[in-house]
Amino acid sequence: MNYELIKATPANLEELIKYKLSSILDYASSITEEEREKIKKYVRTNVPKQIDNYQMIVFNDQVIGCLLITKHDDGVLLDEIYIKPEYQNRGIGTDIIGSLRERENIAYLWVYKENEKAIKLYKKMGFKIVLESSSRYYMKCGGENMEEMIDVLDEHTGEKTGEIISKREAHQRGIWHGSIHVLIVSNDKKRTLLQRRSAGKNLYLNMWDIAVGGHISAGEDDITSAKRELEEELAINVDTLNMERIDRIMERFINNGVISNEYVSVFVLYADIPISSLELQEEEVSEAKWCTKDELNRFIENKEIIPHDQEFTILNDILED
Repeated sequence: MNYELIKATPANLEELIKYKLSSILDYASSITEEEREKIKKYVRTNVPKQIDNYQMIVFNDQVIGCLLITKHDDGVLLDEIYIKPEYQNRGIGTDIIGSLRERENIAYLWVYKENEKAIKLYKKMGFKIVLESSSRYYMKCGGENMEEMIDVLDEHTGEKTGEIISKREAHQRGIWHGSIHVLIVSNDKKRTLLQRRSAGKNLYLNMWDIAVGGHISAGEDDITSAKRELEEELAINVDTLNMERIDRIMERFINNGVISNEYVSVFVLYADIPISSLELQEEEVSEAKWCTKDELNRFIENKEIIPHDQEFTILNDILED
């Protein structure tokens, strides 16, 4: 990815103050004018003291944001990551946070509750809420029991065995577990929504896929998981839409060293959703498009889409020419 992190200098001071104020005040709409002035005073006093720890994010020779990481408790604190709006949704922030996770065993951050998009990203990258104030969440990634955990299923019955393991272990050992797939079909049944997986995925990167898929977390039921994945990946609130569970299938595949054995709950959602209204989760989805039955089958024939053969049979039965 074509960006650099360059140590900040005193020449960047006013820029850093501007970024810091924006990262706070843009997501603190409920504060009073008096509190706002206190924040401004605090920022102008403290940013100069921390300038040696700041890094500037540079993209194509242009400064597009800043990064501040400091030592904290038993790990590090992602004190600030700011990227100008016009450079967001390019995977830069995701890459920076991913690199931080690779270097550090434990990381913390504070995020304003109003910043829902950032919260979704942090959760997807393994951060969990451990504390909260009236306006912010305190999140942690790493340490014990911070991996995504899933219920082990009996291979023959699909029922929970009572054992809980990490998703990573399940994929290493080929342990059976649960997932959901949501097929999104237009109300006239002439089109289906597909997503293209991001380049940062471990499996089938850059390939087309059914609209939404994900793992069922430990203790979670399939309908809750389907709603959560729709919200996280595409920002679709299903409560007001027509979604139904239509099947539960067994799916097995091996790709890029991952052994996936899953009982998949298949849902269909009938809705006419404009592509422009979707908020794609950048570390999961790079693109979305509506396809006709013929277009879907061309993707299948050309092997441009993940081979969910049973779901393709379902879709071909649903879609009309």
